[in-house]
Amino acid sequence: LNTLGYGQLLLTTDEGVTADVEDYVVEEMGLSVISTETIIGFLDTLTSGLTIALIIFGSISAIVASIGIINTMIMSIYEQTKEVGIIKAMGASNIQVLVIFLIQSAMIGLIGGVLGVGITYTIMRIADPFVVDLLLEQGFTTLETFFNFQPLNAMYITFGSILIGILAGLYPARKASTIDPIQALRYD
Repeated sequence: LNTLGYGQLLLTTDEGVTADVEDYVVEEMGLSVISTETIIGFLDTLTSGLTIALIIFGSISAIVASIGIINTMIMSIYEQTKEVGIIKAMGASNIQVLVIFLIQSAMIGLIGGVLGVGITYTIMRIADPFVVDLLLEQGFTTLETFFNFQPLNAMYITFGSILIGILAGLYPARKASTIDPIQALRYD
């Protein structure tokens, strides 16, 4: 190899003898080996690290979203104070008012979850052909798609968004349910 001037050697082996061939190339020929198993192991490690980073970023995003929902719901209560007073004066219980505002906050979570999943799906569909072409140029031959959209995960994310909306709306909804109807009717 040195006299011919090659810096790399591509070997294809049968299954089961790859480790023996790798040992021979390293020990007898003095070359370093990068096998598909090594690359797959590296990609698994990289994927695990990226998954952890995405979970952290997702958690931070959920906290920020819940703060936004709390703020939106508090502003909604201030804007609807007179309406809450009318509803309570007509005989609505504290629990009924609480449920009304929890439904509002759940709808905010639902809309946010559906928009997030929809945008992610759209970006995946647009980027997939470009990523597949890039990987095919690098020698991956059995690749038809790269991104894998899983509807069950999309449902989990949407239900999680609704749950975050409900949890974020608990404080404002409780605050709305305890409004005194007489003072609420005087509120401008």
